[in-house]
Amino acid sequence: MRVNNVYDVDNRTYLIRVQKPDLKAIILIESGIRIHTTEFEWPKNMMPSGFAMKCRKHLKSRRLISVKQLGVDRIVDFQFGSDDAAYHLIVELYDRGNVVLTDHEYTILNLLRFHTNEADDVKFAVRERYPVDKAKGPEPLLSLERYSYGATLIEHCLTDVGFSGSVKVDEDFDFYEEFHPFLFAQNAKSLHVEFDSFNKAVDEFYSKQESQKIDIKALHQEKQALKKLDNVRKDHEKRLESLQANQEIDKVKGELIEINLTMVDKAIHVIRSALANQIDWTEIGNIVKEAQAQDDPVAFKSAEKKTKKTLKEAQTVITIQKARKVYWFEKFLWFVSSENYLVIAGRDQQQNEIIVKRYLRSGDVYVHADLHGATSCVIKNPTGQPLPPRTLMEVGTMAVCYSAAWDARVITSAWWVYHHQVSKTAPTGEYLTTGSFMIRGKKNYLPPSYLMMGFGFLFKVIYSRMAWEF
Repeated sequence: MRVNNVYDVDNRTYLIRVQKPDLKAIILIESGIRIHTTEFEWPKNMMPSGFAMKCRKHLKSRRLISVKQLGVDRIVDFQFGSDDAAYHLIVELYDRGNVVLTDHEYTILNLLRFHTNEADDVKFAVRERYPVDKAKGPEPLLSLERYSYGATLIEHCLTDVGFSGSVKVDEDFDFYEEFHPFLFAQNAKSLHVEFDSFNKAVDEFYSKQESQKIDIKALHQEKQALKKLDNVRKDHEKRLESLQANQEIDKVKGELIEINLTMVDKAIHVIRSALANQIDWTEIGNIVKEAQAQDDPVAFKSAEKKTKKTLKEAQTVITIQKARKVYWFEKFLWFVSSENYLVIAGRDQQQNEIIVKRYLRSGDVYVHADLHGATSCVIKNPTGQPLPPRTLMEVGTMAVCYSAAWDARVITSAWWVYHHQVSKTAPTGEYLTTGSFMIRGKKNYLPPSYLMMGFGFLFKVIYSRMAWEF
């Protein structure tokens, strides 16, 4: 059969769909666990993994030539294609497992797990050769005394000759517990299911196990959803109770306001008068507390005294604010990039000329766009280290936005060069206008920039505290 496609179920399990004109099949591979064909529909990842994509690239449409075991190791070698066009998919079914894709010379192209075998000094990595010659060979002399029997086979032998076995199976079980290549004596009287082949038995066992996991997960999600709904309901009930309690309190407050309407209007007038005279809410609160202590029904006299004192002091207090220092780059267009690099650009041709002649230094980078009106941008880089791509993209966006592309709504690219590539010397017989420069050598073009810019406000708040006397 030829490979139709390769899918990944998870990071350890893969499906290989093979077919010929009159027959189709799906090979299931789980790293370190199993290999068998399957008749069940397994969930596939919406986005194939890198390993699955690599397998598709090399195995798709190739014929499955052979499936063999390497020595007597638990390693299976699938060969797809012939001669120099052959590829091998090697599946390790021991320890932590692995799946390895190689070319016809067993050079590794991709694999699930990178590791090093210190004992054999073998590295399992891309471009290394898979050690097929180190597979474990058959024992030259294998006696019954040296043969290792499994626990299940030993129990079968004991049961077959009349000894009591130790396996206990509930006849009312709902789940598959184990599978074997044939019916052992200890399981003969227990409830069991027989299949036409060991392959089908394995497929049925793991497929039902996976289905049970999905059912349990769905049940758990349903319980969580119901629990969440119950919590929302309880929270809603608490909020309703709280709102009803607040409603009763507000009702009482409203009735008190109606009873004392005249005094309330006076109190509102006092508060508005204080606010009109720029008394902050903290001081207003102090006025109210003092008035309450003096049993003043309206807090009016204290507020009036407070307001007059404030107006009097306001006439004599002079606030002197120190002027903020203006930095040299603020006369240009400027910003600080995401990686903390200072960027300057000219507001006009004269400033473009100044920026290059006076401020373009060793290590700096010049950014421009081949568009009318594009500004000359300079990234200050005193360390001379390579600039990060994000900063270059941000400055490229600035250069494009300050050009004709902004009004024309055209998405285009800017470019950058090193400081030593920018020159004011024109070729013989030519003349460079103000703000124009000669670029020598290669221009490094940036990806297209979106016509999007932002701006920010820089402000300073000064707090002052004044003492009041009553």
